[in-house]
Amino acid sequence: MIERLNKKTLIIALIAVDVLLILITIGISFFQKERVSRIYTQQAAERWENKKMAYSEVSAFYGAGSADVKTVMEVRNNIMSKLVEDTYLDVTDQSGARVFIDAYCGSSQQKVERGVYNVTGEIYGVSDDFFLIHNIPLLSGTYMNPVEKAVKEGDGRDPFQIVLDENMAWNLFGSVDVAGMKVNLGDKVFTVMGVVEAFQTDSEKMAYGNYDVAYIPYKAYEIMKQEIPISCYEAVIPNPISGYALNTISSACGLGDNTEVNEEESRSSLNFGSLEIVENTDRYKAGNLIKYAKNKKYSSMRTSNVSFPFWENVARFETEHAYKVFRICCILMVLPALTVLGVLIWLYSKRGVVFNKKNKEKLIDVLGEFRDGIVEKLTKKEEENYDDDPDDESEEEPDVESDEVTNDIN
Repeated sequence: MIERLNKKTLIIALIAVDVLLILITIGISFFQKERVSRIYTQQAAERWENKKMAYSEVSAFYGAGSADVKTVMEVRNNIMSKLVEDTYLDVTDQSGARVFIDAYCGSSQQKVERGVYNVTGEIYGVSDDFFLIHNIPLLSGTYMNPVEKAVKEGDGRDPFQIVLDENMAWNLFGSVDVAGMKVNLGDKVFTVMGVVEAFQTDSEKMAYGNYDVAYIPYKAYEIMKQEIPISCYEAVIPNPISGYALNTISSACGLGDNTEVNEEESRSSLNFGSLEIVENTDRYKAGNLIKYAKNKKYSSMRTSNVSFPFWENVARFETEHAYKVFRICCILMVLPALTVLGVLIWLYSKRGVVFNKKNKEKLIDVLGEFRDGIVEKLTKKEEENYDDDPDDESEEEPDVESDEVTNDIN
């Protein structure tokens, strides 16, 4: 009796520990998901996709001096050709609906002046859709107006616009509410369109660097005759099957498909000297974290001359953090998994006792009662619908006999 009682107590304790471990795992996973959801630079595909089509965000990072506007325009044209070929893009469609978005940028350190005040910062020259992908929270004002097509067509739209981060705004104006104010960049006067939030956490500040940041149209750099190399090209395109978006952009960049051979040869994310391609969407999910773990032994190696922008460095730091959390969750789930395995083995060994004729009949009776309950609820719902619409005589109440249901199950 005592031995039986101890055994029962042990089983209850084991179940309690399993439930606790599962709840802890769920809690950790929830907080990790919330943490990742705040990395806005990785969420563009989720914001763009719809019920008809899944999307994926893919980034191409170029080494110093290895890409210019002509390079990324060629990549864009190759992507469009592929989408047209696969019937995801209709060039004859005049509705204005867009199938994909893309953006590119380059940066240089420049002095931004306002009267006697000046700040040396990292000034990113960006294309029109940059803030569609990087929806950095605005503290005041707006993002920049599109200027690429407008300047090309000569409609007079001002390309000399600038968006400051909050650090630069405070250093220049002592406030973040500065939309419409003027600053000097080189010999040009720029209009402040808005102020965006700077990164907040310690890891984000580390990736952000010591310089304040501002954004201007890349077209402004071109008008100012400053040749700023392109460091990053990003696109959010349809991803109807896993790997389609990554393969499309890999091919558009001249690398060929992301085949298993290429992955084995690169031993990491696509790394080909002066170009690295990364699929941002789902990078924090279990499957990709397992792939990350397989390549982790090579993570300390640097075989390319690519320097990542601050948002990619943040994303990579978060990938390492997500991997650690994933590993902890796996460890926590070992005991519950072993418990389930033990129960399954016990059920299999006792299958002749657990699933004998008497227990089988009881199981059938329980299922029959369950089915009767469902039928009764459906019948009441039909009656309520009929009462709400007395003029509709086309509906007939279902005539269901519980004995027949039980016999069907038997």
